[in-house]
Amino acid sequence: MARAQERRKVRSDRPAEAIRHLLEYNRDRYGLGALALADDDGLLITGAGDAVACDTVAAYAPLVMDRAVDRGRVRETVATVLPLLGLYPVDYRPVSGPRSALHVCGLGDQPALDEALRHISLGVERILTECH
Repeated sequence: MARAQERRKVRSDRPAEAIRHLLEYNRDRYGLGALALADDDGLLITGAGDAVACDTVAAYAPLVMDRAVDRGRVRETVATVLPLLGLYPVDYRPVSGPRSALHVCGLGDQPALDEALRHISLGVERILTECH
């Protein structure tokens, strides 16, 4: 049986680097402002796009997921801190991590952002499963 053609052009055996490549690829593919992977304390693990935007959406991740802060507030904060970036919609997805909950976060236009976050959350779970 012929092996399926490899779609990824950039690969890594290191999970953090592989996830960063996944974020960068999807940011470019979907034309998004920023993508980030955050831990359950809101700390940025890795991101693609503007570093301040990645840190900001990551910091809000646990608060948004717990419904303590709404996405509109994050959107306004990012637009205030980074006015040249624009007023992008913000969205989050939970990811099952090996030790704690993780969050994939992004800034970008819908429905591209929704599709990218769905794809990334599955990819992150696959990468983390393969390394453990």
